[in-house]
Amino acid sequence: AMVPLQPCLGCFHCWLVTPGKCVHGDAMGDQLEQVLDADVIVCATPLYFYSMSALLKTWFERTFPLFGPGVVCSARGLTRNSVRFPERWRNKKLITVVTGALPGPEPYRPVNETFQLIADILDLELGGQLTRPESYLLDYPLSKPKTLKRIETAIVQAGREAGATGRLMPNTVAAAALPLAASADHFRTYSKIGRAHV
Repeated sequence: AMVPLQPCLGCFHCWLVTPGKCVHGDAMGDQLEQVLDADVIVCATPLYFYSMSALLKTWFERTFPLFGPGVVCSARGLTRNSVRFPERWRNKKLITVVTGALPGPEPYRPVNETFQLIADILDLELGGQLTRPESYLLDYPLSKPKTLKRIETAIVQAGREAGATGRLMPNTVAAAALPLAASADHFRTYSKIGRAHV
């Protein structure tokens, strides 16, 4: 069974006692090595209360050993901690994927802005943000088959772009977010169908 990640204790053990190594002996140690080796980090989450899942938030907090004492100015002009392994941190990109049941872009703005700030504070280039509203409607292929095919094609294309360049093209992101419900009334009708289906 997978052992859940322990929360960051804010103990600074990874800075003061064993630089770059967390006091927790869980799977995050291996994951930090994978992050250091990666060119592109892809983080996916459902939308929970206008934010990311608690597990993903814990994961970001546990990247603390990758940074250390000393502050520098971020690309957005914010104060951030120094990168601990600068030779292994150059040109890293972050791509985010958010799904949720709610329609439209507004409910997803807070989490996407949070990811933008995280990318800045972790000195990562933001390679793209794919947002899929009305995600539960993807289970109803007969509702809007042509639009659904465009969405599915865009999601596959986003995976190709992420792997090839670490950047998502704006037209791919836009196609992946295409609405399936024609109006708020249609969305309400679909949501009732979704509940009955469950």
